[in-house]
Amino acid sequence: MPFCPSCESEYIEGTLRCEDCEVELVEELPDTDEQERVVEDDVEFVHLRAYSTSIQAEMVAEALENAGIPTMVRSNEMFGSGTGLGTIAPPRVEIMVPDDRISEAEEIADHIMDSMDA
Repeated sequence: MPFCPSCESEYIEGTLRCEDCEVELVEELPDTDEQERVVEDDVEFVHLRAYSTSIQAEMVAEALENAGIPTMVRSNEMFGSGTGLGTIAPPRVEIMVPDDRISEAEEIADHIMDSMDA
C-alpha cells in the first residue's frame, strides 16, 4: 500500500498523490528508529504521526493528553493558518510522544482518526 511521506496517510494501490498534501506517495514510510528523537525534561519524545491540518493534530493531541500521554506538537504552518499559504512545503503538523508510550499513543491516534472518517 502506498503512503504519504508527509501526513502518513495510507492509500489504495494505484493512487499516486496524497489528496491533502499534494505530494507523491511512497511504498514504505521510514522506520521510526531512524527518525528524530527529542529530549525535553528528561523525556525522550519520538514521532507518532504527522497531519496535514492543525485541527486534526490538535484533536489527537488533546485525546493523548486526556489519556495522560505528554505530547509535543511541531508544525511548518505559517502563522497557524492551517492553509499552507506562503510555505513551499505542504502543511505538516507532527505529534511526538514519549518513546515508552508510543504503542498506546498509536492506538488512541488511530481511534480518533477512524472516528473522524466515520
